[in-house]
Amino acid sequence: TTESAYRIWPAHGRSLAAIRAELRNWLAAFVLTDDLEDDVVLAVSEAASNCVEHAYAPDTLHGTVELTFWTEHN
Repeated sequence: TTESAYRIWPAHGRSLAAIRAELRNWLAAFVLTDDLEDDVVLAVSEAASNCVEHAYAPDTLHGTVELTFWTEHN
């Protein structure tokens, strides 16, 4: 089975904390070491930050950061 969640945030620096919190909530269902969870959150946060900083022209008002979380059970 595959489980997924799709979320959209405004492409603003102030969205990054909410993105990290949502990801941590999603990861809570898994048995991950603190270090591994931190690494995943850091990687996603960096990707989202790059989107916020580089994906849109400075005068863009309605840019978004879109993330899809999913799991695949083997």
